[in-house]
Amino acid sequence: MERALGMIARLRQVLRTYDPAPLEIFLGGFTGLWGLWLLLPWQPATFAVGPAFAGLVATGVPEEAWGAVACLLGLGRLLAVAYDIRRVRARLSLGAFVFWLIVSWSICTNAFTGTGAAIYPWVALACLGVYLRLARAGL
Repeated sequence: MERALGMIARLRQVLRTYDPAPLEIFLGGFTGLWGLWLLLPWQPATFAVGPAFAGLVATGVPEEAWGAVACLLGLGRLLAVAYDIRRVRARLSLGAFVFWLIVSWSICTNAFTGTGAAIYPWVALACLGVYLRLARAGL
């Protein structure tokens, strides 16, 4: 019991003191590359072919728009980390959380098969964790 409490205390200390910048760089790059993948000239309606993204396409927004938003979020996050603008970093992390939450919701509700259902909710949670860490650090 004492060991478990020590592990919980250590986890709380790590969560309070970690620097979110490396995670932000990874998430910014991941989001930007994901958006770039959507913007590449693949076969028409690549996004709509798979049932996983049927919910996103059903909103009436073309895949190029989703790709552009992802590219802007990713690039914005990378620039905000490079220039160390904490307010912008926090706002972009919150925006990325909402973006990945929509993507993961679409994947989980339309096609719960494949790796997307396992990966994208964690990306959304990582973005939320970065936001909470930045907000707690005092903007």
